[in-house]
Amino acid sequence: MPYRQAVSQVFLHKLNEIRTIFERQTNYHFYASSLLFVYDGQFCRDHDETNGLGQNGCHDTDVAMVTAAGGDIADVRMIDFTHVIAGQGAVDQNYRQGLQGVIGHLQACLK
Repeated sequence: MPYRQAVSQVFLHKLNEIRTIFERQTNYHFYASSLLFVYDGQFCRDHDETNGLGQNGCHDTDVAMVTAAGGDIADVRMIDFTHVIAGQGAVDQNYRQGLQGVIGHLQACLK
């Protein structure tokens, strides 16, 4: 699995953690918020240079390192909380639906 796919797997894991929170969270509803995707692009290059792999990209052995590093290599954060209202005890179905859409698109890219 190439490095970008391993990073995408970390993104999916983080998105599923957020989804799990929003399946139970009823205090707030979020409108027009964003998700920030970050990853360490230098990680692959540094590892390749250390192992003499040059500019060919990370190989399968690097996937375990990316997975083990997890949040140190890639992360997803919720940002832009300008439009938050009281949830009044209801689950935010709109946010959950949007999050599921992002998860679905990322899964489709991995196929």
